Formats: sequence, C-alpha cells, structure tokens
Amino acid sequence: FIDQSQDPKCGFRCNCDSGTVNTAIACKYGFHWVCWDEICRPKEDGGLGVRSIPSMNEALKTKWLWRFATEDEVLWKKVIVCKYDSDRLGWWSKKSPFAHGVGCWKFIHSTLDFFKSNAHFEVGHRARVLFWQDKWCGEQSLKSQFP
Repeated sequence: FIDQSQDPKCGFRCNCDSGTVNTAIACKYGFHWVCWDEICRPKEDGGLGVRSIPSMNEALKTKWLWRFATEDEVLWKKVIVCKYDSDRLGWWSKKSPFAHGVGCWKFIHSTLDFFKSNAHFEVGHRARVLFWQDKWCGEQSLKSQFP
C-alpha cells in the first residue's frame, strides 16, 4: 500500500507475461509489482476489492447499447441513426461500412453480439417485437426451431 500521508509520485506500468497481468505501482520508493488478479479479488477473499477495468469497460459499452435500444428521442441517438442507420425496429444501429474514422461508436458496437445474446425482451409494444425472429426460449428463435 502507498502511505497516503506522503506525497508519492504515482504511475502504473503493465507487464503481460504468460496470460497474467502484473502492474507496477510507482512511488518515490521505486516500482512495486502487484498481481492484478489479486487486487481485483473481493476484500472477503483477501483482495483489495478494486473492480477490473476490462469488465467495467464491457459493462459501460453494454449500458450504452441498452440506452440506444430504450431511449428514442435523444439527440445522441438521432446522430448515430443518421450516420449509421438502424435496424427496422430501432433496437440497435447497423454496423459501420467504413474501416476507419468511426471511433467511439464502432468500439461500443463491438459489444453488440454479447448484448444480443444476453438481452431479454418483454412483450409490451408489438411494433418493436418480432414474434418469430426474436429469441424467446433458449438460444434460437421460433423461426429456426419450427421451420
């Protein structure tokens, strides 16, 4: 741990060897190597309870996809739809046809398959639900289960 009463000059340096990620925490006493897996473990299990940055990043991208699916009259969604178009029901945008220059939304859109496989729909407004194409039970749509 870094003593908070002192004024450490902190920084991070990563070392990725054989599938494990170690982080060096720099302070005025030099670099101290720590295992990221141990830092992210819950406090009850002897860790520090720090949340994993990759997991939090995936959660944030998934939240943006959820907001895209549920918020209709917001400016940022209108901009995305104008630039990339959306599926006919407006649940998600289409994939960008461009290889370069799309930045942030392309990064968020990379989580779409995960989002689709874990999102569940509740029938309420029939204009936004496709009875035969949506997955209701298991991993297949009714159209593919009963051709």
